[in-house]
Amino acid sequence: MDEELRQPPLLNALPANNNDGSKKPLWRLMVYAFWDWGIFLLGLGMMVISQSADIIVPLFTGFVIDALSWPLSPDLKAVTTYSIIMGVITIMSAIASYFRALCFSIMSERISRNLSNDVFASLVHKDVSFFDEKKIGEFLSWLSSDITIIKNGLGMNVAM
Repeated sequence: MDEELRQPPLLNALPANNNDGSKKPLWRLMVYAFWDWGIFLLGLGMMVISQSADIIVPLFTGFVIDALSWPLSPDLKAVTTYSIIMGVITIMSAIASYFRALCFSIMSERISRNLSNDVFASLVHKDVSFFDEKKIGEFLSWLSSDITIIKNGLGMNVAM
C-alpha cells in the first residue's frame, strides 16, 4: 500500500514549507476545531453574554448616578434597585467568562491531542528509511515543542 494513503488525511495536505505568510495553517487547525463545534458554539455564546453584560454595567452606573443626583432628594429605592441589577449582571458576566474560558480551553486541549495523535499515527506508518535519514530524538523534540506552542497559543488566545 502506498505510504501517502496510510497517513491521516489532514497530514497528507500539509506542505513541507509555508513561508508565504498565508493563513493556510490556521485553516488546517480549524478542521480539527470542526469536530468540537458544540463546545465552540457554547463558548461563543458565553462570550456574547459576558461582553454584553460588560457593556450594560456602565449604563446602570449612569442610572445610579442620575438617581443620586435628583435636585430635591436622591431616590434611594432606585439606587438600590439599580445596584442589585448591576450586581446580578456582574455575577452573570463572571460566570459566563468562566465558562467561555473553560469551553475554549477544552477545545484547545482536544485540538492539540488530536493533532499529536495524527502526527504520531503518521510516524508509525513511515518507512524505516525515513528514520535512518532523520534523527528521531531531534524530530520528537521538534514535534513536542511545536504541539506545545500550538496548544498554548490556542488556549490563551482563543480563551481571551
